[in-house]
Amino acid sequence: MTLTDRVPAESRSDVRRELDAVFATLLSEDYSVDALSLFVQGHPSSDFVVGSQFALRSHRLLSEAV
Repeated sequence: MTLTDRVPAESRSDVRRELDAVFATLLSEDYSVDALSLFVQGHPSSDFVVGSQFALRSHRLLSEAV
């Protein structure tokens, strides 16, 4: 799933069912998120790579791709 475009309306219920099935066990557990990673893609056929990571609550950049 990418953030490039919206999921078409006719596919949303199927996608929701699939996501619920994959993430149901994770959503029933307590956990903390301490970092946010932003992924970038050089061109449409390339792999996504970590572009930068941010520590949450500290406003500090953990790392940035060169």
